Order: sequence, then structure tokens, then C-alpha cells
Amino acid sequence: MVRSMFAAIAGLKAHQSKMDVISNNIANANTTGYKSQSATFKDSIYSSLTKPSGASAVAGGTGGLNASQLGYGSVLGAVRTNFTPSYPSYTGYNSDVYCDGPGFFMVGPFEQNASPYNSYLSRSGQFTVKNGYLMDSMGNYVYGATATAHNADGTATAITGMTKANGSWDFDDATTDLEPIKIGEKSIGGKPFTEYSIDGNGKITATDSEGKNYEMGYIALVNVNNPGGMIKKDGYYFEMGASDNSGAAGTASIIRAGKTAGSLMSGYLEGSNVDIAQEFSEMITTQRGFQANTKIITVTDEMLEQLVNMKR
Repeated sequence: MVRSMFAAIAGLKAHQSKMDVISNNIANANTTGYKSQSATFKDSIYSSLTKPSGASAVAGGTGGLNASQLGYGSVLGAVRTNFTPSYPSYTGYNSDVYCDGPGFFMVGPFEQNASPYNSYLSRSGQFTVKNGYLMDSMGNYVYGATATAHNADGTATAITGMTKANGSWDFDDATTDLEPIKIGEKSIGGKPFTEYSIDGNGKITATDSEGKNYEMGYIALVNVNNPGGMIKKDGYYFEMGASDNSGAAGTASIIRAGKTAGSLMSGYLEGSNVDIAQEFSEMITTQRGFQANTKIITVTDEMLEQLVNMKR
């Protein structure tokens, strides 16, 4: 009889944990780049009343017996993150970008030749230019490649960590090192930049006060073998290290936008992928499950009371 009490308490804890996940999803229904989570249960430990036995082939023998087991309720099995891309939300800012694909932006503190293992990955492309560098809204540097030399028409002749083939720049296969994207506050000719734009391939173009355009660099995108293995951090970041279950972001995973990691849309940000209707339906079933477990506790208590009252 007491086992039913323990099972119900375990069920209460599991349903409360699921409600915590649901409440966090609803709280982030309008958070840029937020990826919703879902909680699943698994049954708890069992005690065996009778052990299984095999059948006897001897004449007059008996058949086999199945095990008889009693469970101790449920526990939280896993909290999984849904990485389905969400809708693009229009902002009108040229430096804001939406990644239409599975890729992640690489951001972090200032570090030359940074490795993906020491940085953060993000789906939020809320960028701005500060102190001559492309940075996100949390003050971290956006990583990629920076143009170091230009032709007279403003096109890049040299970009750190990239090579040009068939008229298109791409990240070198021989290196995984990336750098904070340096744009500068003035143009090559000394005229202040008045506007920045980012195209679908991640190319950053700066326009000076005379209307001349300069190819300033490229934003890198990172493909992750198993995004569910990443660890969430404060803000909209994901932590990724070589020992995580996400899989190492190797050389082939660091690519230019417009390829397998997705293309970029300037002037848009990725919205939250929380489905409010789904969350409310999950909330109802979770509430009813919690309520049913409390009823088990009440009924068990009544049964114990009747047992105690047998002795008048």
C-alpha cells in the first residue's frame, strides 16, 4: 500500500519537471532564436514479486512462469531541444540576419585564430558594428573572415582564411581557425562608412559616404552533427566542445553561407519556434496527470486510515 504512495510522489515530481519545461517554453515564446524543449518520462525501478522460470520438458513438468513486478512510478527521462528552424521576423536593420538552414553563427570573446571548441554557437543574428568589429547584441564578436586587400573597384583581393575559386570566396579546407570579423570605421579612401549590408552568402559590404562599396569579409556558419548534444547557455547561446555528444565541428563543418548550412536573409531575425497551441495542450495533460497522482495519494491515505481504524 505504501508503494502506491511512493509511486504517486514520483509521478508528482516528474509532472512538475515537465511543467517547468512548458513554462520556460511559454516564457520564451517571443525570444529571438529560442529553441523549444520537450520533456519525456520513463518508468522507475521495479521490485519483483516472483521471478521468471522456464518450462520443464520432462514428462509431467510444468510450463514457464512470467515475472510479476511492481513499479515505483515515473521519473523524468529526457529534456530534448527542438531545432526546427522558425519563421523569419522582419526588423528592417541591414545588420540583422536570419539563417535559412541548419547552420549556427560562431561568436565569442576576442581571440585570434579561434577554435569552435572555445566559442559559442548561436542562431540569433542580431548583429551590429561596434569599434570596427561585427558584434552580436550580447557584446560577443562574430567570427568569420576579414578582407585584407582590395581592388580599385572595392572587391577583395585577399581574405584571411579564405580562397577564391570560380569567382567565389570560400573558407579554406586546410584550417578551422576563424577570427573576429574586422570591418573598420572608415573606408579604404578615408571616407566614413555610412551603411553595411549582408547578402545571402554572408558577404559583408560597406558603403562609404561617396557611395562606393567595399567587400569587407564573410560570416562563417558552423554545421553540427548532433545539435541535440549541445549545452544551452544564458542568452541564446549553445556551448560546444570536443567532448560533447554534439560531435566536433571539424574543418568541413565551417563553411560559407549559401551552402549546406543555409543562406542568410538580411533585415530579418529568427523567431522562437515555440508552438503556443502545443504548449497549452501539453499543459492540460500535464496538469491532469499531476492531479491524478494527487488523487492516488488521497485514496492511499484513506485506505491507511481504514486500516488503522480496524482496531477500535
